[in-house]
This record gives sequence, structure tokens and C-alpha cells, in this order.
Amino acid sequence: MECQVDKNEHFRHHLLFALNRGVKATEAAREICAVYGKIAIAERTVRYWFAKFRSGNIDLKDASRSGRPSEFDEKRLNQLLNENARQTTRELAERIGSNKSTVAEHLNSMGKIQKLGAWVPYVASLLACHL
Repeated sequence: MECQVDKNEHFRHHLLFALNRGVKATEAAREICAVYGKIAIAERTVRYWFAKFRSGNIDLKDASRSGRPSEFDEKRLNQLLNENARQTTRELAERIGSNKSTVAEHLNSMGKIQKLGAWVPYVASLLACHL
């Protein structure tokens, strides 16, 4: 069965409930995996959350993380593609000032694929095949 809500938060509700019922971490992990599949949650993750709940922290949301926030400009990438759709990821990366893999990830998230040397929307490439 697929989870219809935020999976992590949903599992954490279940874990807090299981802890309050007196269930061990192993059994709580087994219960979740019985419903959502073998790899839904690791026993180690359940132990982590049980320890967190026992320490008095019952916040079920993910804590904010430190680190460098993403500053990638997808508008600029789109603009460069509109100017010339036949640029390579390397050329786009150099013009944006980013690395090639980051550009490739953003092209993918924008639904772009390279077809005959040009970056096109994935849907448009499917339509072209059926014409």
C-alpha cells in the first residue's frame, strides 16, 4: 500500500503511538513494513526516533538543516535554452557558473530531454514520435 500523506511524518505518528503503547522498536518497524513494504523504514531509524521521543522531543517534523541553500537560477537556464536549445550541459554549466551535474539535474526536474541535439520538453518528444 502506498502512503497518501507525507510518509515520514505519518510514520513518526505511528512510532510515537507505538512507543506510548510500550512496543519495542523492532516490532514498530515490523508493523510499518508489514503495511508499506519491506524497506519502508529501517529499524535503526525507529530506534533513533524512539530515543528522540524518550528525551522529550516529540516534534514530528524534520528539523531544519544547516548547509548552503540552493541558489540555482532555473529562469536563467530556461532563458539560455530559449536562445539556443542545442547547447550541451557543459556549455550551459559554464554560462550559468555551475557544474554540469547540477545543470543536468535541473534540466531533468524541468522535464527536458535532449532529442537530436536539442533540449526539448519530455512531452513534446513523445508527441513527435506519434506524428
